Amino acid sequence: MPRMNNHVKLVFALEHVAHLEDLIEGNEWEQYLSQNLSTMKYEFERQLSLEEGKLNVTTKGKNRNCEGQNKGTGTSY
Repeated sequence: MPRMNNHVKLVFALEHVAHLEDLIEGNEWEQYLSQNLSTMKYEFERQLSLEEGKLNVTTKGKNRNCEGQNKGTGTSY
């Protein structure tokens, strides 16, 4: 079975954080829980941004001839 790459793991982690935010809403300790969860959310977002930066650098290097064009339609964006 293939393993998840870091990008997928971080996206899943952020989805779980979003669910936890929903679950703790209205909890007596919501403010305390939200502060701690916020730290994790920020770190996951930071790491995801770095991963996406790596993917963009890799993708741009491979697709230099097609840069700025939508494949199949030839339209620029």
